[in-house]
Amino acid sequence: MSDSLTQATVLLVADDAARIERLAEMLEAKEVSVSRAGSGKAAMRLALETAYDVVLVDARVVDIPLHTLAVDLQRLGRGAQVIVVADESFVDDLGASEEMDVWSCLVEPLTSSKVISEVRRAVRHAHLSREADALRQALELTEAGLFTLVNTVNALLLVLDEQGRVLQANEAVEDVTGVSIGELVGVSWFDQLTPEGDREEVRKAFLGLVKGGEPMTVQARISCGVHKDRQEARWVRWRAAALRDKAGRTQVYASGLDISDTREFERQAHLTEKLAAVGTLSAGLAHEIRNPLNAAGLQLRLLNRRLLTMGAEERLLEPVDLVQAELGRLSRLVGEFLQFARPPGLVRSRVDVAELARAVVDMEAPAALEKGSRIVARLPEGAVEVEGDAEKLHQVMLNLIRNAVEATAKGGKVEVGVEPGEDGLRISVTDDGEGIPEQELARIFEPFFSTKPGGTGLGMSIVHSLVTLHGGDVVVDSKEGEGTRVGIDLPDVPP
Repeated sequence: MSDSLTQATVLLVADDAARIERLAEMLEAKEVSVSRAGSGKAAMRLALETAYDVVLVDARVVDIPLHTLAVDLQRLGRGAQVIVVADESFVDDLGASEEMDVWSCLVEPLTSSKVISEVRRAVRHAHLSREADALRQALELTEAGLFTLVNTVNALLLVLDEQGRVLQANEAVEDVTGVSIGELVGVSWFDQLTPEGDREEVRKAFLGLVKGGEPMTVQARISCGVHKDRQEARWVRWRAAALRDKAGRTQVYASGLDISDTREFERQAHLTEKLAAVGTLSAGLAHEIRNPLNAAGLQLRLLNRRLLTMGAEERLLEPVDLVQAELGRLSRLVGEFLQFARPPGLVRSRVDVAELARAVVDMEAPAALEKGSRIVARLPEGAVEVEGDAEKLHQVMLNLIRNAVEATAKGGKVEVGVEPGEDGLRISVTDDGEGIPEQELARIFEPFFSTKPGGTGLGMSIVHSLVTLHGGDVVVDSKEGEGTRVGIDLPDVPP
């Protein structure tokens, strides 16, 4: 930085005009830009308008206490350095300059070289102070911009220490986990925010990074709502890398994208393709089977009549009855195939779903009691209506309630509920049975997949098909040992 005072600005403050002019001559000889104030109040007004490098204050200014004037000029001057000019007799009263929070004290008699030297030093410090302030403000602005950017992106940004504790996280992490950033810091990511079944794999990948492994991409689940009465998890695709500082400490930096919805869309698309393919096959197969099946049934009925007419023994009639029963079961199975493959269009009307649920519960309650379980209906008093096909919605609830009753043990309970919403309603059927293993839960809507002995595996596929026909969604939540809850969201009007 140049020591030239050509661009310097100095404010002189003194009651004595002669003293001001004497100081001004010394400074203007060095091409310093000089302003004059005959009082402390006048100096304050000038300091509000102009950012001076240096303010020289005569200690004998009386309208404002010297200490107050020096502090206020520093504050208003935006980096201005205050120099007090005093007679030697005033030095003891002024006290040390550092106690007054000023740059320095100049004691008279003053010489031009003394004044210029002190002003030059003060100007240099003022310039450096302003540059430092400008750099600090620019840095703060940059940090604020980066902080804003970090918190506006949809990506999850996370920094972990060597033990897997959270050092930093952005608002996206807070939104997914349901835990505030303040509460996240210091928490073990693996022990508290990773589902138990995923911890070993995620920790293994993390330790590989800490030990010097290459940046990696990994998919893992995050526990959500850990402070709430619910257990959920979201799938995140992480890209992570480790950095080691000069002290040898390692930090893992990770950015992640929530791919839960994408995975669900892919699963739904895969399921839809599979259902469409199986549906086409089932429709053709069922159509080809039905004709010979009907003919065989007719011939058996004729045979049965002839045997009865001939007075045949019971032992001859038993095989015919058995074959007829099996043909009947096969006919029902073919009917399910056709219903799954080509569900007829909706016969639309306003349907009171609460009343429909109540009727199905009343119909299935005796069978549940015979099994040793019970059905509890939690239904609103008034009507809860949507537009839909009453027969198909009846079949949906019948399938769900029967499945739930079959899943309960003796003494178990099934709860059936209907809740109105803003744009439709939700039907819920909950049992307290053994629950569905996770690997089986992912296949629950697949045709011909069944965990029940003798099951066709079409019940939930038909439920899915009929609900989709109504423009609704089916959500199944289950945990082994804790039962299963099936929720069906129906719009007020189907598409």
